[in-house]
Amino acid sequence: MPKKALVRMLNPRTAAHQLADLARSSGAAAAAVIPARLVAIDSRVRLKCQIPLCPHYGHNLVCPPAVPSPREFTQSLRRYRWAVVVLVAGRLSGPDEERMGQADELARDLYRVVASLEARALELGFPLACGLAGGHCRLCPACVGQRSDQMCRHPFQPRPAAEALGVDVVETARRAGLELTFPVSDRVQWVGILLL
Repeated sequence: MPKKALVRMLNPRTAAHQLADLARSSGAAAAAVIPARLVAIDSRVRLKCQIPLCPHYGHNLVCPPAVPSPREFTQSLRRYRWAVVVLVAGRLSGPDEERMGQADELARDLYRVVASLEARALELGFPLACGLAGGHCRLCPACVGQRSDQMCRHPFQPRPAAEALGVDVVETARRAGLELTFPVSDRVQWVGILLL
């Protein structure tokens, strides 16, 4: 009879620090661990998806209204103890079209880092770890869309934008000791979060 594999769960704080190290070794410019209660929620952030209307609102599968509301997310957030705040950043150069392509590639880098952290958290014994990305999903040139009957082409890779859930990423990054620079000129910074 085969033995069942036992997953030994690390202390959540220790695991969070290991995951922050993994984020940095995977290409993140920075990663910091904070108590999950310090993730800043502000419903006005989600409002910015609608005013002015984002072109991805109601279209992208991981954008509002297809994701939990800030109130719903806050209820879930209360169950987490630690947050790994991840910053992926890079310089932009060239004409605007090239710069947009560079910014999109950096956003995809954030997706890859967050997905790898979430997978590693699962291996460490945290089956409810939850990864959040930044901005709309950029895995495909065009999303199949919320109103289509098609499934996502990459069902295990997309993560909702923290902003879509009402996370104030600027304040959360500040609380994690990470500084964001606005407006974006020659450097873009994407923030993701892994909750444990």
